[in-house]
Amino acid sequence: MQNEKHIHFQQKYECLVSRLVTIVQYVSAGEDMVVCSDDEFTLAGIGDEATYAWDNGAMDGVPMTQAVGSVTYTVTATNAGGCEATSSVTVESLEVPSGTGVVTMMTGFGYDGEIDFTPTGGTGGPYTYLWSNGATTEDITALTVGSYTVTVSDGMCDSDVTFFVDSQAGIELEQLDNLTVYPNPVVDLFTIEFDGTYSWAIYDNVGQIVAFGQGTGKEMISMEQLAAGNYMLKVAVDGKESVVSLVKN
Repeated sequence: MQNEKHIHFQQKYECLVSRLVTIVQYVSAGEDMVVCSDDEFTLAGIGDEATYAWDNGAMDGVPMTQAVGSVTYTVTATNAGGCEATSSVTVESLEVPSGTGVVTMMTGFGYDGEIDFTPTGGTGGPYTYLWSNGATTEDITALTVGSYTVTVSDGMCDSDVTFFVDSQAGIELEQLDNLTVYPNPVVDLFTIEFDGTYSWAIYDNVGQIVAFGQGTGKEMISMEQLAAGNYMLKVAVDGKESVVSLVKN
């Protein structure tokens, strides 16, 4: 009986030492953090040799994203002796700002296109703007045919929103030779043919991108999910682009 008690005491003492030295003193989930909802972050347990298991769907050392809101993640560290310790970290995910815009097409008699931008979401501002043409105002004017991207920031997070300015005079940008787009009008599918690799984007009648991708040679593009109406297709290669009016029936 004395031997049995001695063995039992040694086992408990061994685990206690393991908790004090190997696990409890060193395990940490890291510092609380604030991230943007479209940014990746990584959780990793810090401590001596152990296996680390997280709750709430997190995996140790694997990048992840989080929906808007605050979540507390707890890591459980288990050493080879089976002793455990835990630590927690809170991640606050912020809403990313975005926005909508009203596009005024160019008349064809001058650089008179406009984009009236309205920011939304995020932490509510104050918003700042950086347009692809260098402007830093909320709205931009004196525009020619082409695409314009604004990076809108609320001081914490930012995002890009792209618009397309068309011409009421029916002027289309044609910088790519040997580009063919058919059929037009479109029922569900249309085809782009070009000798080489290119990027393409479809814009709706307010200048926002509704579909985009890359292709090589002959590519079939679906407009099945788009409503009937007028669209613009932009095909770009190495800084050159062509713009084609599309009609979806």
